[in-house]
Amino acid sequence: MSNEVEEEVREKASVLGKFKGLVFQGIDATSKKLFSAETHNALSTICDLVKNNIKEMNPFDITVGTLYLYVLNLQLLDEVYMEHQGVDTSLMSIKPLELSPEDIERLYQVTRMVVGVYGIAGLNPKDIEDIPLTTTDFTLNVFLNYTKTEKEEVIEFVSGTTFDPSHLLCLKREMNCIVLVFRGTLSLQDLLTDLVATIEPVTVFGVEGYCHSGIYESSLRKVTQIESKISHLHQRYPNYKILIVGHSLGGGVAVVTSALFLEKHPDWDLKCIALAPAAAFTREIATCKQLKNMVVSFVNNNDIVPRLSLGSFEHYKEMTKIVKRVVGTSSKDILFGSIKQTELPTTIAYRKIDQYKDVLKVLIAQIETPHPPCLPAGRVVQMITNVAIPLTKIGDFDLEGWDFRGAYHVDDKKPKWFEVPNECYGRIIPRTTLTIDHIPHSYVRVLLKCLVNLGGMDIDGYEESDDEEDLKCKTDEKVLQKDMETQDKTNQFES
Repeated sequence: MSNEVEEEVREKASVLGKFKGLVFQGIDATSKKLFSAETHNALSTICDLVKNNIKEMNPFDITVGTLYLYVLNLQLLDEVYMEHQGVDTSLMSIKPLELSPEDIERLYQVTRMVVGVYGIAGLNPKDIEDIPLTTTDFTLNVFLNYTKTEKEEVIEFVSGTTFDPSHLLCLKREMNCIVLVFRGTLSLQDLLTDLVATIEPVTVFGVEGYCHSGIYESSLRKVTQIESKISHLHQRYPNYKILIVGHSLGGGVAVVTSALFLEKHPDWDLKCIALAPAAAFTREIATCKQLKNMVVSFVNNNDIVPRLSLGSFEHYKEMTKIVKRVVGTSSKDILFGSIKQTELPTTIAYRKIDQYKDVLKVLIAQIETPHPPCLPAGRVVQMITNVAIPLTKIGDFDLEGWDFRGAYHVDDKKPKWFEVPNECYGRIIPRTTLTIDHIPHSYVRVLLKCLVNLGGMDIDGYEESDDEEDLKCKTDEKVLQKDMETQDKTNQFES
């Protein structure tokens, strides 16, 4: 009987393999007819990546493995994992950063720009009310209105194609900056650039490493397109800083483009701010001295995009295999156990995995992958908006001495900022807010909370008081509070 079953399994696997082959052949033939050579090549690369990485992948095992990893609750700053990555944990003293009002104001302005460049797709309904509806330059008008930028300050706004993301180049006189803004993923072409996730060897600042192929190709094109324009502006405004910013795919392109520019023009006063950046460089380059001095990457809560790369995907597959091997349960145990016992799948998974937690964390930390992961570059700031604080009492009931799991209240009014090692983002950690934390609105919301906690501040510019070091705030706190509540409602709706 066992031989018959094995033969049936082999036949089904053979049929499935042939079906997959036909599907990929069909995609290849169709893309040749319908798309440009660049898009076709991108699709071919993506198909090869998919074929090479879905071998021996069982969807049910991946699903159950993800559930186990979720209840395992891997931590961002896992000392065992950090030590295996070569991080000196004795020096890893993570303390909250104290951002000055000036820092927060500048970051708020930058966030508005990376949101505004998405056009209407990046805005809340409330933000659209005052924007004039026009048939020409509508996206540009959205950006101008949302960021309070004068049209005369915009040098160019270019819509993107494959390996050529949209960008906007402008002068921000109130910031004394030449600003280059890259848009994140919004179109099919942007998605193709994201998914060409192979890595290729590159040398930047004399440091050898690897870079995400789609992002590197895009950045090379952007340098060719924009270099002469920025050089001209730099000569005309020598006292202006050059600021390159972006979100998501735009953040990754901003990092690599900044590195290529600085390598060619070391005299430029160039800074890069990347929000939720797509991971572009491997560790050697991402942590090099030049990028540490130039780039600041911001990651909101559990945002998954800075953790995504070919290497981290390979790591995730290995994590699910280890969980299956150690825990030794199948997907049926979870699915049917949940139905029979009327328990949540997470409850069953937690009970089954509890005795293996320590072993699993060590085995997972020691995983080696065929490709190194790409990481957020420069200084990495982890933004934590929902801080869980242990409860000591519930009403009049004293919890001291009780093992009351989950007895926490969430302090979401005081965002915390921590500078963390780049290596933290070399693996994917399952969380419920992986995607919602990535949307641009989430980053705006964090800054709004900071503004409210400062007691209100002028988000359009500061006014000097009699004491030059003091900053006067002109924005009313109630207005900011109302904006924050609107953001909260929108995020709840999008969830």
